[in-house]
Amino acid sequence: HWRVRDAHRAAADARRAVGMSYSQRETLRQALRADDEARASFLGGRYAEAEPLYKEAVEVWKAAVGETHPDYATTLDNLALLYWETGRPGEAEPLFERARRSVRLQISSVLPGLSEREQLAYLAVTNQTCLH
Repeated sequence: HWRVRDAHRAAADARRAVGMSYSQRETLRQALRADDEARASFLGGRYAEAEPLYKEAVEVWKAAVGETHPDYATTLDNLALLYWETGRPGEAEPLFERARRSVRLQISSVLPGLSEREQLAYLAVTNQTCLH
């Protein structure tokens, strides 16, 4: 169920934030801002504006939370989609694969803590909402 996934993610993010300095939390805010601006630009058809913002967000997410965090994977997937939509499949495919790998790693870290029913729900939601 998506609520289970979101609850686990929120709990992990809260535990991570407790140990972060102000500077580290500002880095996360920077990633969120770049990601939000990139998404708005992409949805508005302003691909040239979105690309550097997605690239910035990917790098900030990677540095701040690592390559197994869902926000990193989602932003990487969005950058790949931008490449795909602008006729650059050669640049998109490796990013799609990296994003898939990131999601698989994240899933493998979450599933052991869930009941079988929760695992099935988590996987169903993840398969529907994550990645191309």
